[in-house]
Amino acid sequence: MSLLAVFLVVFIGGPLVFRLLTRGKPDRRSLRALVLLAFLCAVAGMAIRYGVAQYWGENLLASMGAIACIWLGWIAVLAFVAEVLRRAYPGPATQRWTNVLGILATTLPWFGLIWASTVAA
Repeated sequence: MSLLAVFLVVFIGGPLVFRLLTRGKPDRRSLRALVLLAFLCAVAGMAIRYGVAQYWGENLLASMGAIACIWLGWIAVLAFVAEVLRRAYPGPATQRWTNVLGILATTLPWFGLIWASTVAA
């Protein structure tokens, strides 16, 4: 997958997934669901990465699947933190700032990828 495609997925898909996960009112049920999603994504990503290690780097589907699971887990953790802050400090300012900072934070893995590509070159 080209860097342009990854860029589009990260900068469009990430914020959309974050908004989807944080669109409801923060309650205990949604917080539990976010924790479960983050945990399952992390476990799935690590299971793919280390469970089928012989395919890592050779099979694009296995590599991208593991990375996508870990990234979705990252977004779930960001959504969890945003929901906890919204629940602790209800108000429009908290809503606005958690949206802005959460959406920006979903793109952080892109900068890590670019940094790693630069260092490896």
